[in-house]
Amino acid sequence: MRSNRCLQENVGVVESWSLKSLFCPKFESTLNEKKYFLNFLKSVYPHEHRLLALILVVYSLINLFEILLLKCVEDVSINLISLTLLILSLILNLLSLLVIKHIRSYFLSNIISLICLCPLLILILISGLKSAIYIFVILIYTLSNVSFLLSILISLIVLILTLNLEVNFVLLLIVNLIGIYLNRLLDVTIRSSYNQLCKSKLE
Repeated sequence: MRSNRCLQENVGVVESWSLKSLFCPKFESTLNEKKYFLNFLKSVYPHEHRLLALILVVYSLINLFEILLLKCVEDVSINLISLTLLILSLILNLLSLLVIKHIRSYFLSNIISLICLCPLLILILISGLKSAIYIFVILIYTLSNVSFLLSILISLIVLILTLNLEVNFVLLLIVNLIGIYLNRLLDVTIRSSYNQLCKSKLE
């Protein structure tokens, strides 16, 4: 009875709607917040990261096919750098699949996501692949498990670094807005589902 009462005190979602609760939602209890993150890392994060790794592996394979068979890029030095980065991306993403089940730290999950995305970012800056920029921005907001504010910061850095690539600024802005919307929607949905699960256990 006492344990149920303690659990009931910990369960309570996020405060009433405000800009703060939208951009930085938190449970009222710090204990419940810790339990939520532990549950997230055990059940939700592995699925998200598998999808992230799958997308990056498929993207790398498609680009390897283009470089090796279609020979889209004429510059040999850019070809070699691109090949190296794509192979590195394949290796890092496949290795990350072996360790995600053992991750119990939110900080470590952020680091792994960023390491997996790094070759793609370097490839964007070197070869100027415009399509890769939009893919990177969407992935950093949705599947990378990077905090919301850090996602915005990385997207701004990418925007500044790619100004000389003649990227469609309006399209990049729209992709960022879509990414922000999906990021907030996923966060609030997962938190609400967890809260409902906790409440159903009490009943």
